[in-house]
Amino acid sequence: MVLFFSGDVLGAYGVIGVVFALLLLRRGKGFYRIPVLYLAFGVCYLAVLMYLVLTGNSGSAPVPSVDDASSLAPTYGDAVRERLVEWPMTTAILLPSILFVWVGAWAAKKRVLEEPNRKLLLFGVFGGFGIAIAGALPMGLFAGDYVGFDEGTADLAKLMYEGAGLFGAVGYISLFGLIGMAVGKKRRGVVVTAISALGQRTLSAYLFQSVAWLILAPPFMLGLGGDTFVAAACGLGVWLLTVVVAYLMHRRAYRGPAEILVRKLAYR
Repeated sequence: MVLFFSGDVLGAYGVIGVVFALLLLRRGKGFYRIPVLYLAFGVCYLAVLMYLVLTGNSGSAPVPSVDDASSLAPTYGDAVRERLVEWPMTTAILLPSILFVWVGAWAAKKRVLEEPNRKLLLFGVFGGFGIAIAGALPMGLFAGDYVGFDEGTADLAKLMYEGAGLFGAVGYISLFGLIGMAVGKKRRGVVVTAISALGQRTLSAYLFQSVAWLILAPPFMLGLGGDTFVAAACGLGVWLLTVVVAYLMHRRAYRGPAEILVRKLAYR
């Protein structure tokens, strides 16, 4: 978070992983009820926000955003100094993501992906994406200058947009579950094998992308992050590069440096 990007999730996820492991070891009978209740609460929370946004006042407030001083720093040294201040707050904000992990643990216990149920996955796709799109739509229209909100309503639209992300994750995991059902019994081609290889080397690829963006995006490096289309092209290019490298690692039976390191540290 200090060297590359103050919004990096690995540090917070490491803390969450340790805390959740302790909770898992001491779980009671109601342990797996919590994620179900959390999803139900999330739906109610978004419904209330939707009502408040739809009944809110129009206006000409700017799109709510948080200043990211490190991304605008003129030098790498200045960026590091800014990230020293930014990362503790970012980590604290990410810690409630333990509830997302709880949802994943519930899905793992039910073997949602290992023993997929088409009806359940279809429900996850349409329900998850439906809620996510509905929750993000007001913010998208506002950011695109198709509608105008006052400051209070704009803040509520941003909260709804952020809260809907969990259900987008449910939609995506359900979609990939369906894709897995479709390709699992067939002979895998190069594309599926390459993407699977990348999935098996996620941590290495993630760290590589952090380094790549440090080179590509900041103004003191190549400065390619300011234009939306250029940034999108860079993102696609970096991802495709990780797919190719992961496939080559797969061909040589090499797990990836980060995965090897984590396994050695975990089993010492």
